[in-house]
Amino acid sequence: GKVADAAGAAAWLQVMAGDSLTPSGECYNAVINSCAKQGDTEGAEYWMQQILKGRLTPDVISYTSVIDAFSRRGDVLRAGCLLEGLISVGLVPDRIAYNVVLSACARKSDAVQAATWFQRMMESAVTPDVVSYNTVLHGLAQKGDSKGIESVLARMQSARVALDKASYTDLIVCSAKQRKPAQAARHLREMRQASVEPDEVAYTAVVHSFAKSGHVAQA
Repeated sequence: GKVADAAGAAAWLQVMAGDSLTPSGECYNAVINSCAKQGDTEGAEYWMQQILKGRLTPDVISYTSVIDAFSRRGDVLRAGCLLEGLISVGLVPDRIAYNVVLSACARKSDAVQAATWFQRMMESAVTPDVVSYNTVLHGLAQKGDSKGIESVLARMQSARVALDKASYTDLIVCSAKQRKPAQAARHLREMRQASVEPDEVAYTAVVHSFAKSGHVAQA
């Protein structure tokens, strides 16, 4: 895949400024995004400050890219603060901005903050997509929070958002963590019936669940 070159992008941005040309917000956003992909939180924040020094106004993309940098490190607090900052300056966060914060929560299995931001997303009239739901599901699955998962599934059904591979896999993994092999197998069957192709992770979780429960023949 492509590898982000934040240093190269930043160097040419400085050359541009040295030639008495004013970099656009789009140029700055490209550098911030490159920093984010490399998990360079300091670089991302530095270039955000450069936007302000250049008398430009950071937009939703600018903030979201910096949030992404912290999200990749699982820094839920800083990611959330930045989203708050985005809102405080009068910008309206989109689905991607909320999903990036939810991703930070999932990385830390912080179900409480995930639920809080998901609720704020709903209240702001931003419609969650399957990625939003899956991100919350993933954090709950890692904790084995079956009640939380049931709540999210009910919301998905109400919103008519279909489960995909990631959704089903998290349900299977959660069931396996709770030593409920029959339930894990049921989710796997439902996955196949929905014409969603299971991967090795899903099958392995079911096999291990039966094996650990002593039902080796069924595994």
